[in-house]
This record gives sequence, structure tokens and C-alpha cells, in this order.
Amino acid sequence: MGTQPPDGFGRTGRGGHAGAGADLSAVAAPGISYDGVVTRSEDQGVAESAAAWQDLVDAVKKSPGSKGADTQ
Repeated sequence: MGTQPPDGFGRTGRGGHAGAGADLSAVAAPGISYDGVVTRSEDQGVAESAAAWQDLVDAVKKSPGSKGADTQ
């Protein structure tokens, strides 16, 4: 089983690597910071993962017969 998507699947850029620079320039033109978008996305993803992990730990601690969970 391959890990590459079928041709055209999920690809919105134009012209491969050469087109990527143009696409990023077009995004930056109205003042959108690519680095800012990526950083915000990463920060939100980490926060959501941490919250989900804590929910799981809390559920295990509350489960019948549980002797707690090692959260370290």
C-alpha cells in the first residue's frame, strides 16, 4: 500500500515548487503572515492534544477498579 495520495488529490498549489513561491507571495500580499498562521496552528494543535490527553487521564482515574494513572 502506497502512502502517496492519487494524483490531484488534496493538491491546491499550482506549478509544483516553482508555483509554491508564487502562492505564498499571493497569501502574503494582503498582510497574512505564513509563519504566523503556522505557529498559531501548531500552538492550537498542541493545546488541543494536551486537553484530550488530560481528559483521557481523568477518565481512566475515574473508571471502576482504577488504581489511578501514572501521569508522568
